[in-house]
Amino acid sequence: MCIFGLIQHLMSINHIRNLWVLSISTLIEFVLIISMFFFWKTKERDRILLALCVCLFVSFWLVSKFTFEPFSAFDSFTSTTAKMIYIVIATTVLFDIQKDSKTRLKTDARVWFASGLIIYSVVTLLMFALFNVMLKESPNLVKTIWPFNWLIFIIANLFYARAIWCPGDTSA
Repeated sequence: MCIFGLIQHLMSINHIRNLWVLSISTLIEFVLIISMFFFWKTKERDRILLALCVCLFVSFWLVSKFTFEPFSAFDSFTSTTAKMIYIVIATTVLFDIQKDSKTRLKTDARVWFASGLIIYSVVTLLMFALFNVMLKESPNLVKTIWPFNWLIFIIANLFYARAIWCPGDTSA
């Protein structure tokens, strides 16, 4: 998702509207993240639910883009929905891992990734949900608090990096 951030930044400094990039980023990010959880889940029922979740979210995203949440606006509804789904799924993954007595939490990539995702999603949920309202009422407030999003994003990426450096197989 770094690529989307770079594109948005370059467009922003050149005073080009970039909200459409965020909308597309939300969709692609959702599909990739849920796909990763899909491969980590071992129960067929869980995998079916995750596949259904992707199908429903993609449908919701498409409907939203052509009705109530155009590409020209911040994707408050779809990004907030995605974050709530991330929180639920990542939490279930952590519970699944905790049940496995053979798992070493410190070296399990799933723990680090799910934790980073939960931290980022929980901390930024309200900010994303209210972004359009804040932008309309007080653009300066958005400019003031948006760097906080970057800080939390950096922290989450440190968790993701730690997940990448975990040794061993995390598929079970």
